[in-house]
Amino acid sequence: MQNAMRVMRTRKLSTNTAAIHYKVQRRTLKAYLAQYKQSKSRTGRKTVLSPQQDKELSKRNIKLAQSGYPVTSQILRMRVLTYCEKNNIPNPFVKETEMAGHAWVLGFFAL
Repeated sequence: MQNAMRVMRTRKLSTNTAAIHYKVQRRTLKAYLAQYKQSKSRTGRKTVLSPQQDKELSKRNIKLAQSGYPVTSQILRMRVLTYCEKNNIPNPFVKETEMAGHAWVLGFFAL
């Protein structure tokens, strides 16, 4: 299976030819190849916060909401800029508006 995947990734053999040569079902090879491509490819800009920092920010906002201070998207956008500045995290946020953009909030909620 690993040899078949290696040959297909280097484009030396097609999926059908690799399936016949290595005696593996074609659908299985396609599924493994699709999974490999999905795990390796990332498009778009790199994230500002690491997954650990995202979790920390989420926990802080949940604590605020539980103590009676609901966190709106505007408050969240301001808090993430403050968080980045306090922790010296480079960010593309606009300093004049003192908050992150709408696209960042949508990405944050998508997690």
